[in-house]
Amino acid sequence: MKTKIIEPENAGGTVIIPEEKPANGGTQIIENTGTVIIENSNSNSTTEQTNNSNNVSEIIRLNGVPLSKGVEILGYKIKEQMNTNSGEADLYLVEKNSVTYVFKYYRNSHKPKIVIVEKIKELKNPNIIKLFEYGFYNERFFEIYEYAKAGNLNKCKKDGSFQYLPLSEEKIFELCKEIVEAFNEFHQAGIIHRDIKPDNFFLRNVKNLDIVIGDFGIASVMDEGEELHKTKTQHHSVGYVPREFFTADYKGIGTGIDYYALGITLWELATGGKPFSDPNTGLLRNENHIIRDTFEGRLADDLLSRKPELSQRLQKLIRGLLVTDYEKRWGYSEVIRYLNGEDVEVVETKRQVFKATFLEKIYEDERDLAKALWENKADVKFGDLSRIASALDSIHYYNSQEIQNILQDITDKNNLEVPLLKFVYLLNPDISYPLGKDDDGNPEYFISSKDNIIEMLESAPEMIAPAFENTDSLLFVYISQVIGENFTLRFLETIKQETERNKKFYKMNDSLYLLKIISKAKLILMDKPIRPFISEKYKLTSLYDIKDLEHLDKELQMIILNDVKENIYEGDIVPWLELKTGRRIEDFYSAACNGWDDFYKSVSADTIEG
Repeated sequence: MKTKIIEPENAGGTVIIPEEKPANGGTQIIENTGTVIIENSNSNSTTEQTNNSNNVSEIIRLNGVPLSKGVEILGYKIKEQMNTNSGEADLYLVEKNSVTYVFKYYRNSHKPKIVIVEKIKELKNPNIIKLFEYGFYNERFFEIYEYAKAGNLNKCKKDGSFQYLPLSEEKIFELCKEIVEAFNEFHQAGIIHRDIKPDNFFLRNVKNLDIVIGDFGIASVMDEGEELHKTKTQHHSVGYVPREFFTADYKGIGTGIDYYALGITLWELATGGKPFSDPNTGLLRNENHIIRDTFEGRLADDLLSRKPELSQRLQKLIRGLLVTDYEKRWGYSEVIRYLNGEDVEVVETKRQVFKATFLEKIYEDERDLAKALWENKADVKFGDLSRIASALDSIHYYNSQEIQNILQDITDKNNLEVPLLKFVYLLNPDISYPLGKDDDGNPEYFISSKDNIIEMLESAPEMIAPAFENTDSLLFVYISQVIGENFTLRFLETIKQETERNKKFYKMNDSLYLLKIISKAKLILMDKPIRPFISEKYKLTSLYDIKDLEHLDKELQMIILNDVKENIYEGDIVPWLELKTGRRIEDFYSAACNGWDDFYKSVSADTIEG
C-alpha cells in the first residue's frame, strides 16, 4: 500500500494518509495529534473525521487486547517478555513465519519521532539493525526489529566477567571501520544516535562477530546541512557524552557526540574494563566526578594510563575521538584516513596544572587536597577556601561558578563545616561519608554514590533516616551533593508534603512518617519502572506510569487494591501511587473498596507523571 507522511507544524502528531486501500486486508497504522488510529479492512471498526487534513476522509480505530503470550500483531505472535527494566519500553520476543523478532513496546510517556523511525527503516547498511514494522497498539508506539540472538557486546557471564570482551586490536580496527561506515550512513540521513556504547552493539552471531548498531530510542534528527541540532531533551548515558553537552553556551548536539562515545566504547572493547569505575577500588565513580572529568578533558589521559596498556596506534585513535573541542574531534573522514594508514593529527588543548597550598604544604592533586581539608577541618579558615578557590578558578571550568557560590553563601566564617563539605566534594566527588559505628568505633557503612544511597534505603534505612529528619544536617548536605539539584528538590518536596500531612491528619506522630519518606526517596532515586510483584508468573511485570495499570489482570488488580486498603508502605505500590498522583493513598481508599474500575478512574484523574 502506498502511503504519504505529513507532519503539520501545529499538529501534535504525524498523519499517514493512505493513497489507496489495501487490497488484501493489510494493516496500516496512523497517528494524528496523539490519537491512535489503525486501519484494517478486516476489523470491526468505527469511522472518524480528522481536523488536521482535508485529504483524510476515513479513519478506522482498532483497540487490541493486552500483550501476553500468543497475542498476534501484524502477524507477529508474542512468544515471551524479555528480562529488561527500561523506563522507555518493554521488549518481547515475537515470531512470524518461524523467524524470531524483537517487539519494542514503548511506554505511554515515550515515543520516538516518527520522522526518525521512518528514516531508520530506510537505512541499508548491514551494520545497522533492521527495522521491519512500527506503529501504535493500544495507544502505545511499537517497533519490530530483527533479533540479534547473541546479545550485546556487554553481555556478562554468570561470574560477572564479559562473555565477548576484550577483543583483539586487529578485530577492533576491523569493527571500527564497519561502525563508522554505519555512522556515516545514518548521519548522512540526518540521524544522530546519541547513545553509542557497548550495550547498543548487538551480535547476530558470535563466530564472525557480526555486529549491528541498535537502540535508536533517544536519537535526534538534523535538517539537511545542519551541523548542530538544538534539543531540549537531556536523555543520555553519563560519561558517553562530550563536553559540549554540559557547557553554559550549549548550542545543541552534532554528529561528534557519536564519535566521542565511540572513543570510550573502543577502549571498553579493547580492555573489557569499566571506564567510569575507579581503577584502584573498582567502585563506580559518582556522576559528578564523571561529568567533571568529561568537561575538563581528563578522560583520555585517565583511560589510557590504565592497564592493560594499548598499542600506540589504538591509543591515538581513541585520543582523536575523545578530543574535547567538537570542532577538532575526529569524525568520519579522520577515522577512515587513519585506519587506511594516514598519519592524522590529534589537536587537543592542554590542561593547566593545579597547584594550591594548605597548612604550608603544596598540593598538585585535588583529591589529596580534599582529603587534607576534611581531615583537618578544624584548622580550615575562610582565607584558605578563598585562596584555594582562586587556584581552582582557571582549572575547574565546570565547577568554578559553584565554588564561588559556596563562598558567597557563607554567613558565619567561624562555622565552615557545611560549606567545607561542599567544597571538598567538588574537589573529589568520590569522597565517601561514614554511617554508624561498629563495636570498635569504626564506621559501619560508607556511602559514596547514588547507588550506595539506594542500597541503604533498601537494606538499612535506619542508618540514613536522620538525613530526612534534619535537612540541615551534614548527612543530608552530603546526599544532596551526590544526587544533584533535581533529586534534592524532589526529596525536599516529599519531606514537606509528608510533614504537612502528618500535622494535618494525625493528632500524634505518625509511626509511618519516616517510612513513607524513605520509600518515596528510594523510588525517586531509582527513577525507573518498579517490579512490585514477586511471584514467578508476574516478576517481569513492571509499572512506569499510571497508564500501565490499565491492562493488568484480575490477580494483580486484587494485589494492588489490597495494598491500598491496608495502607502497606513496605512495598513499592503505595509510595509509587502517591508519587505518580501527588495525592495521599487515603484519597483512594473508598474507590479501592468499590473495586478496580472506580479505583483506576480515581488514580488516573489529574495525575502528575514524574
